[in-house]
Amino acid sequence: MRDEWNIKRAIEVAIAGGHTLTIIGYKDGIEKMVKEKLSSVDIMWNYIYFCPCGEVQENCYCQEQEIEKYQKENIRFLDADIVIRVDGRVRITQEDIMNINIDCKKVSLKPQLLTYEARELFNRIVEYNNLSPIQIEKLISVASTISAMENYLDNGIAVIDMPHLFEAFAYIKPVKRR
Repeated sequence: MRDEWNIKRAIEVAIAGGHTLTIIGYKDGIEKMVKEKLSSVDIMWNYIYFCPCGEVQENCYCQEQEIEKYQKENIRFLDADIVIRVDGRVRITQEDIMNINIDCKKVSLKPQLLTYEARELFNRIVEYNNLSPIQIEKLISVASTISAMENYLDNGIAVIDMPHLFEAFAYIKPVKRR
């Protein structure tokens, strides 16, 4: 996720669906702002750095061995339902964080339907990216939350369409360093 709106949206989706959340970023003050904002929210979340020093790439002094060791120690956080990357070029302000809606409607939908187009896209995503069963479950769960947040329902059942899958996949796909 490379802009403020996407980061805000990912946090709101995590809150609405009760999803686990990992934010990967740098030492730039956002960690403290997010911690203050989410302190009253009942979701599991973590903030980790790209490398041990937490500096942006131009200022990073970490050796490759240190980075590999650090990433292995923190790999468990990448198993979150939603993983967002805060790019060093994105400038998130206190106002951006304060505008996150932590009171968004909680959704708890298990059954879901996929439109025909979404089912075709789903099959392509799974096949092309070789998703594991756990990643597939996360993809459907997060897409269901997004669908429900947009009131895209049919008799109380979340109807997942292509935009919901695209957005959900952006949150669950593997995150590479830099």
